[in-house]
Amino acid sequence: MTADDRSVVVRGEVTIEEVNDALDISLPEDEEFETIAGFVLDRAGRIVDEGETVAFEEGTIAIEEVENTRVVKARVTRYSEDEKEETERVNESQVT
Repeated sequence: MTADDRSVVVRGEVTIEEVNDALDISLPEDEEFETIAGFVLDRAGRIVDEGETVAFEEGTIAIEEVENTRVVKARVTRYSEDEKEETERVNESQVT
């Protein structure tokens, strides 16, 4: 796992708990998945391809490497405060 202030590059089998600790975020943990690859599959609802990005409440997960149907490597990025505020505004404006 390699990290900077707002992002971390991880292998697909890295646990959600490890990423949460590394970035001080709260990706949900579920009975059906424990890893970043499992979270991505659950969130996307399908197998993802290299270059795709999956958004979550606190940031994004960019898929950097896929082997067959398996997420090998992904970059998890936490939103900056400005990005987080903008995302919250957009989400609020979409609620009817």
